[in-house]
Amino acid sequence: MIKRLKIKIVFSTMLLLSTVAMAAFFGVYLITKNNIQEKSIQAMINAFQKSPTGLFHPQESGDAENFNIITIELLENEKTFLIDGYSAAMVDLTESDIAYINTLISAVKNSGSNSGVIKSEGYNYRYIIDNNPVKSKIVLLDKTYEEHTLNSLLISEIMIGTVLFISFLFVTILVANISVAPTEKSWNQQKRLVSDASHELKTPLTIISANADLIMSKPDSTIKDQQKWLGYIKEETERMTELINNMLFLAKSEDEKQMPEMSTINLSDIATEATLAFESVCFENKKRFYTDIQPDIFIKGDASSIRRLITIFLDNACKYSNENGHVEYYLYAENDKAEMVIRNSGDPIPKDEIQNIFTRFYRVNKSRSRTEGGYGLGLSIAKTIIDVHGGKISVTSSKENGTVFKCSFKKLKKIN
Repeated sequence: MIKRLKIKIVFSTMLLLSTVAMAAFFGVYLITKNNIQEKSIQAMINAFQKSPTGLFHPQESGDAENFNIITIELLENEKTFLIDGYSAAMVDLTESDIAYINTLISAVKNSGSNSGVIKSEGYNYRYIIDNNPVKSKIVLLDKTYEEHTLNSLLISEIMIGTVLFISFLFVTILVANISVAPTEKSWNQQKRLVSDASHELKTPLTIISANADLIMSKPDSTIKDQQKWLGYIKEETERMTELINNMLFLAKSEDEKQMPEMSTINLSDIATEATLAFESVCFENKKRFYTDIQPDIFIKGDASSIRRLITIFLDNACKYSNENGHVEYYLYAENDKAEMVIRNSGDPIPKDEIQNIFTRFYRVNKSRSRTEGGYGLGLSIAKTIIDVHGGKISVTSSKENGTVFKCSFKKLKKIN
């Protein structure tokens, strides 16, 4: 699909650019042709009105000095030619000259028009004729210069057009790759999401199906007898519901039309409320929980999303902290930033895996993912929430200092 899209973009763009370039070249060619034709005709009119300068010599007439013009005057009574102003009787010309001149005169007279073009294997002229009973005057202009100029222009346009076509093709392919890159990335993410989601749903569906078969194999049993299998079905159903809700959240977050409504919120109050729930969780798991929340820190955001962000980080810290370990939460203002830090003791995240922890369905410790109940979407959702709020996040992890997530948001001025 992406490849076809690139081909369509390149083809349509090249077609458009080629059409515009060809129209421009054709326009230049037509303008040049008309311009040089007008100059040719003007040069002939000037030569018709002036006295010629010499026998078979180019006629200088303003901008038309490059044109080769010949004037022929026919003195019918004397049977004498006046060529470029010089009298030339039959005896003064060679047979080939007389034949050539007679050929031109015949071609002009046989054309049936007072002006036009005569062309044959041995000549190619524009002409103007003034038929007079006593003296006829013919002005001939060699079209060689015209055709040479136009042919040179055509060759130049073909060469320039070829270079432009190759350049356009290169640039168009480059632009198409850049333009399609976000779409390609989104498409690949979509395919990966569908693949990963299908894989994640496969296990709970298999468990639900297996437990349903066990229940159906004992139709006479009571609900109490089947409590164990029903509990498994309910547990897996809740897990699937969580997965689907998380996927829907990510999908909505990527849709600009469904972005949360931002307002001024008290981050300190939200953090205090969110952390309270984890005091009992850590106590039950024999883990120490420490918080230090600076009061009245305000940011612009969505309260429910920020609450969910804090919950994700704390839940993640509780799950992956070591036995008898500790979880810490800090919130403080630093210059114009609101800084949120979540730290937990335990096994460090390998350095080569830190860059992947925000990827959907990615889990560092896959062996614990099932027992801990995670799908690998929590940190991906957290990163999405941070991006939506224009925040930044950094992660460090070591055996000595544990795993530290640090989020920063733009702090608003204190509201009285």
